[in-house]
Amino acid sequence: MPLRMCSPYRWKTRRRRSWNLEADKLVTLSDNTIVEAQGGVVLQRGNDILKADFARYYSATNWVYLKGNVFVRMGKDDIHSDEAEFDLHSKTGWLTNGHVFMEGPHIYFSGSRIIKHWGDRYTFNKAKVTTCDGTSPAWSMNAEQAVVEIDAMPSFSTRPLT
Repeated sequence: MPLRMCSPYRWKTRRRRSWNLEADKLVTLSDNTIVEAQGGVVLQRGNDILKADFARYYSATNWVYLKGNVFVRMGKDDIHSDEAEFDLHSKTGWLTNGHVFMEGPHIYFSGSRIIKHWGDRYTFNKAKVTTCDGTSPAWSMNAEQAVVEIDAMPSFSTRPLT
């Protein structure tokens, strides 16, 4: 039987910085190794924030699964998606039906499946990339598969993903 807990919930990752979790309902499972949160879920550590309708946190791996109205702010990246999963230590993961805005180079991209790699590297399927603001950009590039990698200058590649 799950143990019901009151919000907020706190835990420390390997780096010993606390993540704060707030939600309408929190439940722990498997001897407190899994925490499920429902309704108005907000996870925050410093300026990094993750929001969703539902979240499941796995303490053994520092992975979090998010579903429903997902919003993530990691560093200067804003991410919106239907569903996502992230390693809170490395800030890597995946999202479905996602939209990403990278503030530094002022670039927007979206895709049906996006993988966030370590640093500022993303790979995605059914890609759309633009630097224009608004819902109807003046220009954009589309690709079946693409890579966006930010080093000193943004680059966009439509080479096959491996």
